[in-house]
Amino acid sequence: FLQPPLSSNVPFLYEAAIALGLSACRSFSDGQLRKRHFYELTHYDFAGISGPVNFSDITGTRLSTTVPYSVTNFQSENFMDGKKSLVRFQPVLTNLMEKQKWKQISSYIYADGTTNVPSDVLEPTIMY
Repeated sequence: FLQPPLSSNVPFLYEAAIALGLSACRSFSDGQLRKRHFYELTHYDFAGISGPVNFSDITGTRLSTTVPYSVTNFQSENFMDGKKSLVRFQPVLTNLMEKQKWKQISSYIYADGTTNVPSDVLEPTIMY
């Protein structure tokens, strides 16, 4: 991978395609293809780009314990381009979920330029 992905969703799209392809290949030997495909998808774990990939055998959704959630804050940066003063936005990783606990990496900067949480921002609810 010579260039960074255009979106942070790219690894997950790749892993979804790989999971469906691998489980489809393993399910063609059975007459009940749909049930077999679901079984193979939910019982086949593999190492993906973002880490281990495992699916619920009840819902078929990816297990939240295998998804690396993060919060990226786009922070402004002033710079000069010749005689012009310009502003660009740089992505800054501020929080990362590890083992179902949020870990703060750096401060989140709000629109007013401070780290003070605005009064109209609701307290997050985390559901596993």
